[in-house]
This record gives sequence, structure tokens and C-alpha cells, in this order.
Amino acid sequence: MERCLRSSIAVFDVLFRWFPCHRMPSRSIVLGSWHVPVCSRCFGIILGLPVGIAIASLGFLHIRWYALILTVPLFIDGGTQQMGMRVSNNLLRLMTGWLFGVGMGLFVILWILRDIAVIRGWI
Repeated sequence: MERCLRSSIAVFDVLFRWFPCHRMPSRSIVLGSWHVPVCSRCFGIILGLPVGIAIASLGFLHIRWYALILTVPLFIDGGTQQMGMRVSNNLLRLMTGWLFGVGMGLFVILWILRDIAVIRGWI
């Protein structure tokens, strides 16, 4: 069991290397003894992308503007923190990253589906 867990963690470490992130240890999540190799916000984005893709692929949401609205909390959280107005925490970073990931997954898939519909003459 422990060997399988170590193998899974190694796979995640390799997959996360490509993701552009500052990787500050104080802003990353610790799961047991494993430090997630990206910050909380980026980890949320990575977790949210497949959720957004699944929702869009299953046809639950057809309005792309909803997808863009889900990205707003990340910009508010990151922007107010960057301007020094307040200090964010890892849970908030994770949640806003997850919403952003869901929104981007939705937006990209809905955009692709729209383009396919235009090309095929359905719209």
C-alpha cells in the first residue's frame, strides 16, 4: 500500500512540474507527509479543470458567460492580495483556484463545441 502511494505521489510530482507556479512552500498544501508541488491556488485550478470539462461535456451548462463568472473570485482574491489590501489563506486560494479551474474547463469545452457546431452548420 505504501509503495503504491509513493508511486502515485511520484506521478503527481512529474505531472505538476509543467504547471507554471511560484511553488512557495508556505502557500502549498501538505497531505500527510507530501507537500503538493504547486501552490494551493494552482492545485485548485488543476482539480477544477476536469470538473468543468466533465460538466460541459455532459451538456449541463450551455452559457459560456457562466463559465467566465466562475473565474472572477480568483481575480478578486489574487488582486486584493497583490495590492496589499489583505492576506489570503490556503483554503481561500484553493477554493478560488477550483472555481477558476471549473470555469476555464467549461469555457474551453463550450468554445470548442460551439466552433464544431458552426463548422458543421448547426448554428
